Amino acid sequence: MQRPRIWELGCHIVTFVVSGLLDWREVANAIASRSNELWESFDNAATTIEAAHQLSHDKDGRMALWLESQLEAAVGNLRAEVRELDEETLFEKVFDRKLPLSSAAPLAWVLATDERVEAQDLAPLLVCKSLSLLVRKATSGQLQIPDETDPWLLESRDLTFPDQDLFNK
Repeated sequence: MQRPRIWELGCHIVTFVVSGLLDWREVANAIASRSNELWESFDNAATTIEAAHQLSHDKDGRMALWLESQLEAAVGNLRAEVRELDEETLFEKVFDRKLPLSSAAPLAWVLATDERVEAQDLAPLLVCKSLSLLVRKATSGQLQIPDETDPWLLESRDLTFPDQDLFNK
């Protein structure tokens, strides 16, 4: 089986991985230079990520191809590492409580675009787990955003999580 392309993925996965792996300002510049469609503005992450998500559905569009290439570059050699893991080990990695939240977007992209259906099926579960964790952290006070910060302008790099090697504990 061939790897799925970005335009074949679910909206929630595309939005999650673009948000987690790419700088929204670079995405905004790419949209402006590669798309014939007009968007009202690119002054915040939410508008830009939504535009990228919409444009990712166009399999003949330059923006979808650009997004794929940037996402591939962002995950580095993770695809090769994941390819070596069997289904059971992948499942354990996705549901490992020690999986750093910062590793969720790269892993979700690699899983969603893996040749194996079993790996693809884990991507939405990882997205759901990650978003649930963020909501729990936010509602329990473990993730704090200053009141004066517009959450739509918040950068993922403004949130710090302990980084660790994805496959080594």
